[in-house]
Amino acid sequence: MPGRVARVSDVQHALSPELDKDIIAPPGEERQIPISTSFSQRGIRSHILLAACEAKEFAWETGGRGAFTTALLEALIAIGADKVTYSGIIQRLPSLPK
Repeated sequence: MPGRVARVSDVQHALSPELDKDIIAPPGEERQIPISTSFSQRGIRSHILLAACEAKEFAWETGGRGAFTTALLEALIAIGADKVTYSGIIQRLPSLPK
């Protein structure tokens, strides 16, 4: 596809162990950023990861815009984010080239 490029991030250095210090509190201390009460006791079951690719794949973009993000936003706007489930939105996404 003309104009299509892979978006790649090559991390050349180790991430700091302090990276999340502003959002994760040490044991016995309160978090810096409050959690909505509807998510506070659900752990990872309350989150869904939507990603353009897997670890060994590429995310593609055209004109500086990610193909997956563009398709996702178009579908959410067309359907209404409050009227669709995660599963439903994935089913409605067009097939994107790899």
